[in-house]
Amino acid sequence: MEWKFGLMISIDKNDEAPDAHLLCIGLLYYGQMMPMSVVHAIQDYLDDILRDTFSGNMSPHWNTEENGADMVLSVRVDPCNLHTIMSSVDMMIERLR
Repeated sequence: MEWKFGLMISIDKNDEAPDAHLLCIGLLYYGQMMPMSVVHAIQDYLDDILRDTFSGNMSPHWNTEENGADMVLSVRVDPCNLHTIMSSVDMMIERLR
């Protein structure tokens, strides 16, 4: 069985901590519903890449909608490091390809 999924990446202001931004990575998938075991495997893979990329200086948290179709991993980041973070995101995307 084949599933298609994509990533949506954005950096947003963090209302809860004005001195930080949120790096949001959305895992979007479509077609037939993915089994949660596949979804969790993808989440774990992304978590590992993010931990490597940001040297453990992050607190990942997945928000899952009720239908399980869209998930967002939010990571609090220091706005002073946005250039470095964007470079790291580029490298992460290359690793995912």
